[in-house]
Amino acid sequence: MATLVGVVRVPLEHLDFSHPQQIDFKVLKRLTRMVKRLRAAGLTEIQIPSAVDQGTVEQILAQLGFSAEQLRGTLRNGQQDTPVLTGIRLCCPYGQHTTATTARNKGTSLVIHLFSVERRSQISTLGYIS
Repeated sequence: MATLVGVVRVPLEHLDFSHPQQIDFKVLKRLTRMVKRLRAAGLTEIQIPSAVDQGTVEQILAQLGFSAEQLRGTLRNGQQDTPVLTGIRLCCPYGQHTTATTARNKGTSLVIHLFSVERRSQISTLGYIS
């Protein structure tokens, strides 16, 4: 069972993908149109999940100087209050095309939802609906 533990922003180069794939430019073009429509509606934040084990959660807490409760509090905070996490690579089960689209669309930011899992092997089975 995966539990949502918090939300962070990270530099795109700190993301690893469980199932890396070649970027399909047709998908990228379709997602770019979607992002432009979302931005026109005032939405500038794209969300993807990351699965982290307890050791990584502890590293994140130490890096941010947060308690577990403060990290959970990021779930309720507004977009400007989302902490920026650097120096820790996060594993994402999917979202590679979304990340590439975000990189191409200035003014759109990527927010990572952190899900705690018991074992690293659960990372690839994480299901997520935003």
